[in-house]
Amino acid sequence: MKTIIAPTDFSSVSYNACLYAAKMAEDIKATLVLLHVMELPVAATAFPIMQEAFDEIDMQEELNELRDKLLAATNNKISIQTKHIPGSVEY
Repeated sequence: MKTIIAPTDFSSVSYNACLYAAKMAEDIKATLVLLHVMELPVAATAFPIMQEAFDEIDMQEELNELRDKLLAATNNKISIQTKHIPGSVEY
C-alpha cells in the first residue's frame, strides 16, 4: 500500500505542491493524505488570538474543499484522505 502525505497551509504554493502530489499518486496508484497541522500557542494568555483562528470545523471544511479540487483535477482516480491536527508538527 503506497501513501503520499502532502502537508498544506492552504496557500497557493502548498496547493501546487498538493496538486503535484495528487498527480504523482495517480501515476503510482497511491493514496494521498492531505495533512494540516495547526500549531497552538504555548499559553492562551500570552497570545491574544481570536477563537476563530482555532476553529477545527473551518479547517476541516478547507481540507474538504482542497480534496474536492484535487479529485476534480485527477478525474476521481485517486483516494484522498484528510487529517487536521491541532498541536505540533513534531508530535
